[in-house]
This record gives sequence, structure tokens and C-alpha cells, in this order.
Amino acid sequence: MEAVFAELAADLAPVYRRRDLRANGVLYLRGLLMPGVAGNCWSIAEAVGLDRPYRLHHLLERARWEEDNTARDVVRAFLTRHLGADGGVLIFDETGQAKKGTNTAALGRQYSGTMGRVET
Repeated sequence: MEAVFAELAADLAPVYRRRDLRANGVLYLRGLLMPGVAGNCWSIAEAVGLDRPYRLHHLLERARWEEDNTARDVVRAFLTRHLGADGGVLIFDETGQAKKGTNTAALGRQYSGTMGRVET
């Protein structure tokens, strides 16, 4: 399993312009793939051995990397190689859920296409 993860990390290397961003991206991906880890930066940072999530916050909020087309294409190619289904279709579901409550991270006005409206 570690060899497959290393292959994916190597495939994603060109997505990041700087070495530190690449290292943070690999940590973030490793945390996302860990079973039982909530999908927030605090949980992921703890799971991958970081004291604080600031490196991951920077990656997601301010860092410049090719997350749109390049990352999508790399992940699609990786999955095609490993799933190998001829004629298969990969669907990225960006379905959102409305955030509720006053303690939710990044709470504010947001648009979710599945809700068809802006949530306040």
C-alpha cells in the first residue's frame, strides 16, 4: 500500500511549484486517506504528526498550486491505471452540505449548486 501511495505522491509532484508545498500536499493527502480521520485540518494534522494545522491551512487557503486541471488529470490517470476498467467513468462529486451553527469552520455565505441557493 505504501508503494501505491508513493506512486501517487510522485505523480502529483508537478502540481506543486515548491518543495514545501509538495510535502504539505503529501501530508494532507495521507491524512485524508487515513481511516477514521475527520476531514478537517486539525484532525488531519494530528493524524500525520503535526502539532498544529497551519501548514495545511496555508496549502488550502493561500498556496499557489495547480489544483484544478493538473491535479484532477493526475488523479484521473492514477485511478485509471489502478482501477483499469475499460469504458469506465470517473465522477467527481462536489456535492455540498449547508453549514449550520455558529461554531462551524469558515461559516459564512456560501453557494452550493445542489441546494440551488446561497446559504447565510
